[in-house]
Amino acid sequence: MKQNPFASPPEMIGASGPDEAGQAKAREARVGEEVIQWEKLRWIYNGILVMVTLMCLVARTDWFDAPLQLAVTLGFGGIAANICYGVGTILGAYLAWIGFNNRHFRLVVFVLGTSFASLLTALTILRSRF
Repeated sequence: MKQNPFASPPEMIGASGPDEAGQAKAREARVGEEVIQWEKLRWIYNGILVMVTLMCLVARTDWFDAPLQLAVTLGFGGIAANICYGVGTILGAYLAWIGFNNRHFRLVVFVLGTSFASLLTALTILRSRF
């Protein structure tokens, strides 16, 4: 089949030609999928941190003598932990944006970040003095 001899040349279609528009949509889909995968992992992350927190509170029952201090510490810790978790989501989204899609990288970052957050949680509860 012959092409239309009266059609505009491909470089004259515009700044975002059909190929570029398709690539942009594919990139946005990759980023969206990456964010969805990170948000699925957030449930596991929070569950692990809740378990670590509860185990540490069992070891330090003196926290229950100051319920306001306990509530403030747990609230601040929960917010801070989820803000830090967002770093992994943003990193994964940027890597997907530039075309790096590696599931293993996501899992390595997740395991390292969760381990670090668990360590900080345990140290906060077990080592604090109020």
